[in-house]
Amino acid sequence: MEETRQPRTLGRLLWGLFWLLVIGFLALVAVGLLAELAAIVCPDDKVWVCTPENRTFATFIPAIGFGVGLLVAAVGGGRAVRRRTSPGPWLLGSGLLGAISVGVALFLVF
Repeated sequence: MEETRQPRTLGRLLWGLFWLLVIGFLALVAVGLLAELAAIVCPDDKVWVCTPENRTFATFIPAIGFGVGLLVAAVGGGRAVRRRTSPGPWLLGSGLLGAISVGVALFLVF
């Protein structure tokens, strides 16, 4: 019986980067929609999310978090692939950075 080869670490890194990009885009859209929905029932402009500039800022916080996360995952994961180790910890750390940025954005919106 022929042995199956383990998946290559470069393939795992590229798939991880792809899914981080997809999840980051979905998080950006979700936070933007939630900020717009929260602003519909604004009583006055003293609420933080009622100002259009603040809604735009809250929408781009996940983009900044996931963008930095993708950069960290690409650099750290590339080094891990070169050393023939798993890029998983780099991808996990990048995902957590993105999740924290979504949490901060949602905290600011609500």
